[in-house]
Amino acid sequence: MLPNGNPYLDEFTAAQTDTQRSVRSFRFGPDGTKAESPDFMTRRELCAKYAWAVPNEEALRCLADLSPVIEIGAGTGYWAALLRKRGAMIHAYDIASIYEGNPYHPGAQEWLPVLAGGEGVAARYPRDATLFLCWPTPGLTAACLPGFAGRHVALIADPAAGADAHEAIRDWQLARTVPIPQWPGFHDELRIYRR
Repeated sequence: MLPNGNPYLDEFTAAQTDTQRSVRSFRFGPDGTKAESPDFMTRRELCAKYAWAVPNEEALRCLADLSPVIEIGAGTGYWAALLRKRGAMIHAYDIASIYEGNPYHPGAQEWLPVLAGGEGVAARYPRDATLFLCWPTPGLTAACLPGFAGRHVALIADPAAGADAHEAIRDWQLARTVPIPQWPGFHDELRIYRR
């Protein structure tokens, strides 16, 4: 089901302005143990419902301009649905269907049909394709790159949480960065790399 507008961005914005939120994703209890703060719980709920990163217009335009796009680890297909609405040719894949218990998107709906497939899918696409990875699971970026013949990789990963993804792409040239909305305590952005 293609979304009207960008409901994730709308809910993200509302979550940031409805109440005063802590800058940190965790708080510490009186006994010194780490506990999830309300903004972290909201992030987890919205990531499960939509995607791990919040798309904005600039990021969507940038990706649409790099079409055709192959998204590996597409989850609910939210980014893919928004890109398709903007005229991009996109193929969305995930190794685990949300209907078969994808642990990252429990109870979520699919925004666009997501095909079954993992890292090996990237090798099937031609040189003009762009590989899109949004918060890839550990090792996924490194596993996708050897067979991928395309000219661009679009990566969204927090430098700390996604350090292995950034390390895997180190031999590619960073061509552009696009700021996207960030949850408190996270520092992700869309990075476009070229071969």
